[in-house]
Amino acid sequence: MYLLCGTMPRLPKGKKLLQAYVDEELLKEFKELAFCKHRRLRGALSWEVEEALKNWLALHDITKIEKINPDSKVLRVYKQVKDYIRRKYYYGTLMPNAQVPRKFIVEAIMALRGTTEVTVKRWFENFLRFKLIKHLGGELFELT
Repeated sequence: MYLLCGTMPRLPKGKKLLQAYVDEELLKEFKELAFCKHRRLRGALSWEVEEALKNWLALHDITKIEKINPDSKVLRVYKQVKDYIRRKYYYGTLMPNAQVPRKFIVEAIMALRGTTEVTVKRWFENFLRFKLIKHLGGELFELT
């Protein structure tokens, strides 16, 4: 009825209009199920779409996914790098969340794992990926 006069119904407070293209058969099946469940279509489709979206979001909730833990090799090498930096530059007292220049980390990787550019890059990227080091800006990094 509102389509004939060219105006849209008033949106309920806190709601937004959702338009999507879906397969004809899927929509037909969805409408039939909503009608059988509620004995009317008005309001039922919106409610069922909201429920479907809530269920989908609950299934795919990325906030429930834990941080990926580094494998033991990456963690072991990181601890060696951190220990190298502590012994060489901080005289045995490296504070938690210490801020160090990139060159200290690179030097430690080269001393412990090899001097090739590929090796240094791989270990550096692994440390960043597993959030063992955090880029603070410029050439400064935080050791976790």
